[in-house]
Amino acid sequence: MREVVLHVGLPGTHPGRVQEALAQARGRMARGGAVFPLAPGRRNHVRLWLASTSPGAPDALRAARGLADPAAQEALRLKLAEELARECAEAGRVVLSCPELAWLVDPEERERLAALVRPLGRVTVLAHVAPVGAMLARVTEDQARQGRLAPLGAEVALAGHARDRWWDAAWAALPPRDAGAGLFPELEGPAPWLDVAGLRRAWEETFGKGSVRLRPFDMGRWQNAMPDVLGEDFGLGHVPARAPDWAPPAPASARSVARWIEVNGALAKWCAAKGAPPPQPRTRAAILDDAAVDGPPLDPAAFGAVAEAAGGGTGPSGAPGARAFEAPETGLGFRASARLLAARARLEADARAQGGTGDEATRIELTPGGARLLPALARRELPGLLAGRFAPHDDLAPRGEGDVPPPYPAAARGGDGRPFVIVGCMKNEAPYVVEWVAHHRAAGFDGFLIYTNGCTDGTDAILDRLQAMGVVEHRSNDDWRGNSPQQYALNRAMREPAIRDAEWIAHLDVDEFVNVRGGDGTIQWFLGQCPEETTNVAMTWRLFGHGGVRRLSGRPVIEEFEWAAPKYLPKPHTAWGFKTMTRNLGLYGKLSCHRPNKPVAPGRAVWVNGAGKRMPERYAERGWRSDLQSIGYDLLQLNHYALRSAESFLVKRQRGRALHVDRSIGLNYWVRMDWSDVRDRTIQASLPRMKAGMAELLADPDLARLHAAGLDWHREKAEELKGIPEFRELWDRALEIDVAPAERVAWALALDMES
Repeated sequence: MREVVLHVGLPGTHPGRVQEALAQARGRMARGGAVFPLAPGRRNHVRLWLASTSPGAPDALRAARGLADPAAQEALRLKLAEELARECAEAGRVVLSCPELAWLVDPEERERLAALVRPLGRVTVLAHVAPVGAMLARVTEDQARQGRLAPLGAEVALAGHARDRWWDAAWAALPPRDAGAGLFPELEGPAPWLDVAGLRRAWEETFGKGSVRLRPFDMGRWQNAMPDVLGEDFGLGHVPARAPDWAPPAPASARSVARWIEVNGALAKWCAAKGAPPPQPRTRAAILDDAAVDGPPLDPAAFGAVAEAAGGGTGPSGAPGARAFEAPETGLGFRASARLLAARARLEADARAQGGTGDEATRIELTPGGARLLPALARRELPGLLAGRFAPHDDLAPRGEGDVPPPYPAAARGGDGRPFVIVGCMKNEAPYVVEWVAHHRAAGFDGFLIYTNGCTDGTDAILDRLQAMGVVEHRSNDDWRGNSPQQYALNRAMREPAIRDAEWIAHLDVDEFVNVRGGDGTIQWFLGQCPEETTNVAMTWRLFGHGGVRRLSGRPVIEEFEWAAPKYLPKPHTAWGFKTMTRNLGLYGKLSCHRPNKPVAPGRAVWVNGAGKRMPERYAERGWRSDLQSIGYDLLQLNHYALRSAESFLVKRQRGRALHVDRSIGLNYWVRMDWSDVRDRTIQASLPRMKAGMAELLADPDLARLHAAGLDWHREKAEELKGIPEFRELWDRALEIDVAPAERVAWALALDMES
């Protein structure tokens, strides 16, 4: 009989890491007869939860997703059951994963879930268990982020009379669901499942004695041995999973959690007084983020009383060092009411959007392009966006960015120190290689290690010639294995002398140009403006759109494309992505796309932004995009020409993305990346010396011939693609998009929610 592994990962055990690994291994699992189905969700099978909660008592997610109506939920149940049966028909083993399921404490709700999964096979419930204090600290933070009103320490107070009957006492203390008031037991706690013995009893009542498998959570396995977790805990045998690099997210400070609960209380009072619905998740998150402060997180050792009542007492919370709980202070001068006053415009816009007709064009005056093209979900996002801190603008930019700047002095290559090296990966980039190399040589980089795979336009031949000229080192990556040719190449690069001997290493793509905005325009000048102890530079993107350029002209990219995104663009999430230049001190064990990973000595790492200012310490361990606390590119920005001309975009669409070989580039990518709203010519200070360097390289007749042939290949390919209906439609639809910056952000955010 087919076995169904139902993973109800618990807060504090990082179930998202497991789900990410399962999603990455989906194809390899299928070849072994196991399925991690897509019907309930791509990673988190949250549709199982949505279909299982009591029809008359919608939870927060159901309310947010328009499934509060029992009829809508029943339609989801029927569709999900049908899709699961079809997707799992040929599998020998089914793996399902949804941490929200731990909150199915009502036997009737568990039976609703069982009706969905029992037809698939014999069910084994799998839960990873951490010390009670660690799980409680994590779930409390999660609840506070989502709207918890119960004070910190409520669980400790309950433990005083729960004794060893935590499951029953916690279940009895859960408030009823009230979507209109924004009250949900999953947010208010206390969590019955902290009593893991009670968890076992409850789920065995539903699926039978012996159906529950409890496994200890081990951070080391999560970070370094995820294939073992999948193989041993999920019974998948040997799954050669290549789970992405991972570090546990940093917990919020205890003071932040205390502040959030106070703000949630003030929000609830404001909504009641105004007759407004609870704020949407994005609005609440923005207000809470503004209230966050640094400091130590909630201490698991302070929850010893709960661990004792829950029958735990394992790990820190039950250790002899456990201490009495003391509610953290919010900090001198903090007032939740003042936070709401500052967020009044955002809250009122949120309330209007939720109470509107769904067509916010009647409230917000759209541009003609926006009125014609903007999807309904984007229109609903727009009022809140315009009223909040994510509204795009260019107020950060100094005056004169649109003027042609005075030229930088000629490049002086060949310093006395260790080299500054760029490692990159390319596929079919022939028209752009020589310019990109010439520009970065002029900017102070003196070494290039380039990997290629699957080239059909002569990119590899161009790099071979540049290697023969002593300009770059070229390596074939055609034999790459795994999920990503780029990551495979970066892993190889760590063993190359060019990387081992470098002083600084930057990983860049050929559509990214380092733009040093001062001094002599070199990376060495920029580093001279940074703290001496700097070890990593986050070079934040500024996105450049096609700027009305349709044809592939062959002109230099940094000359032809001048129109970019506004400087202030915290959303969508890709806008402030960064690439990293890393000092080669052995502080990290791995190069990855956006940053080095596997920190060896994070305490020694000093990260700065493009203004030469220190970034928050959390970046030493994780993060690939700038945010409101870390953004800065006054002295250095990374010009990202993701589209170039419309014809170039078609060719890029045809070959897919270099990093993710299983994702094509379509209209959604154009919407996210075609920013042509503000003129920025600052990089053209490097144009004269770049052209001189390019002319020097192209004086080699073989390189000149290969460069010209590559340009011809791309022009011919673009014409060929415009004759194919699918690509012609993409061309036409992309070129008709003409929307304002805020409309584009709303559209991109809507696309993110849909995906």
